Amino acid sequence: TRVSTLSVIDEPALRVAPSVHLDEGLLRPPIAELNRVTFEGNVLKSTGAKAEHWIINFCTSWYEPCISLAPVFSDLGAQWEESLDNGALFTAGVRFAVVDCTVDKALCNEMGIEDYPTVMHYHQQKKLASWIAQGWTGEAMVEDAPRLARWLRQQIGHEGAKARAAKEREQQAKMPKPQSTIVLFTGLFLIGLF
Repeated sequence: TRVSTLSVIDEPALRVAPSVHLDEGLLRPPIAELNRVTFEGNVLKSTGAKAEHWIINFCTSWYEPCISLAPVFSDLGAQWEESLDNGALFTAGVRFAVVDCTVDKALCNEMGIEDYPTVMHYHQQKKLASWIAQGWTGEAMVEDAPRLARWLRQQIGHEGAKARAAKEREQQAKMPKPQSTIVLFTGLFLIGLF
């Protein structure tokens, strides 16, 4: 009888696993891309993603000021999200997003966008403020990055928190207070003094 031998396949030898270098930038959520459907569900309704603040860049993909602002917006977004989210898993202190007005012009029109880039700040489902780039010249684009950084500090930094708290106290002070004189008069009437 003939014995057949199977050919032996060389198995790969164990290799030393390469050391893993993890880019921490990959751990941060990317800048969210919103459209008409996801915008309403996440930003305008309290049932959406649980973010206290939304910073949204309304832009077009072909316009030079939008293109030059995109990496600045992304970098500032990563820094602010890391700073304010404090490792929270299901809620966020702030989320940064972009709406491409080339694709979703109807949403941009609904939000009143007239100039690009326009960055809007939403706090607890309400639009609080907007920032508009200075222009399309090279000088203006260079100045836009520090202007945007300052604006963000005013909106979501300590300055913004203090301003929102002061505004809330002011609104509460304007609320009508219960009139104790009516209660007193009613009480006096009931006991027969009037």
